[in-house]
Amino acid sequence: MTWSNNSWQNFTAIHMPVYNEDIADVKKQLSHKEDIVDAKSINELKNLLKGNGFIVQMGECAETFADATVEDITSRINFMEKFCEYLPIDNIIKIGRIAGQYSKPRSEDFEVVDGKKISVYKGDMFHDYNNRVINPQRMLLAYEAAQKSYEIIKNSGKKIFISHEALNLHFEAGLTKLINGKHYNVSAHMLWLGEKTRFLKSAHIEYLRGIENPIGIKISSNINTEDLITIIKLLNPQNAAGKIILINRMGAKNTPMFLENLLIAVKNAGLSVIWIVDPMHGNTYKENNYKTRNLQDILQEITDFAVILQKQGVKFGGIHLENSPKQIYECIENNKPLVPEKYKTLCDPRLNQNQSFVVAELLVKLITQV
Repeated sequence: MTWSNNSWQNFTAIHMPVYNEDIADVKKQLSHKEDIVDAKSINELKNLLKGNGFIVQMGECAETFADATVEDITSRINFMEKFCEYLPIDNIIKIGRIAGQYSKPRSEDFEVVDGKKISVYKGDMFHDYNNRVINPQRMLLAYEAAQKSYEIIKNSGKKIFISHEALNLHFEAGLTKLINGKHYNVSAHMLWLGEKTRFLKSAHIEYLRGIENPIGIKISSNINTEDLITIIKLLNPQNAAGKIILINRMGAKNTPMFLENLLIAVKNAGLSVIWIVDPMHGNTYKENNYKTRNLQDILQEITDFAVILQKQGVKFGGIHLENSPKQIYECIENNKPLVPEKYKTLCDPRLNQNQSFVVAELLVKLITQV
């Protein structure tokens, strides 16, 4: 089937906002907006990914429009710079979960708050946290917040690329432009395909296969090997280097059981991919009704990932973290219980600064052993 900016509408679209009004005008407004990132910088990232760099992709679980301030963005930039300074690598490729991570797929549609059943929070692009009514105008607010955030990054002088999950395809398609005969999503340098939208005949795969941006693919132990190979070929039919980033998120329990066979299959298929580890999403569980993650599980998954890749002669390509410079305590360590005052996430638990630097110290050991 011939790809177009709207061909995804002929496929199965899940975890999308359901708008109860015509959104044609909003999408038209988006299509006339100034590019947040340009094709040159997208191609620059692709070229960097062809090399021997190490990806550090990190940031908030879910950004809010209110956090698109000089103070907040600068804090996150400095946090990322400090994290990367820990690593004994010259060619780090910094990709922030920043300037666009305004929508989240959720496992449940509803939650109970103060005894009332309400729609679960799906990100500021869908609705306000305190008013869960889906509103298409929020796509325009998302654009404004992302543009403002990236301007702050550029003005900082730091070389940080921006990324988010490609979830609301109305927004993504609205910011996809034909430039020199090729389609680019000008809202971010890199986009990723989430675990919940990664299936054959997915509208999200159909959309992503038509754009030039580098694409991440989240991978859990639920992935079928043949399906993954098919998806990679759909998204990268020319098998170009620097295009596909496989983001392992199997969890500490499943990584030793499932990763190696999957890795071997992809390698034997001759596919050009970059393997990085997301040690966060596969290690989530509930503790006293709080979603949390255990730091030890996170460290274990990173270690097993590195060992398996080294055994198979595959480069450890990087790491993907949900973390924050804020004074939080959302991931458990040393059996220390969670406390409501330091649990501030709107969605998933994040590593705090100290925990992030523990991860960095582990990476130093793993990288220097290779």
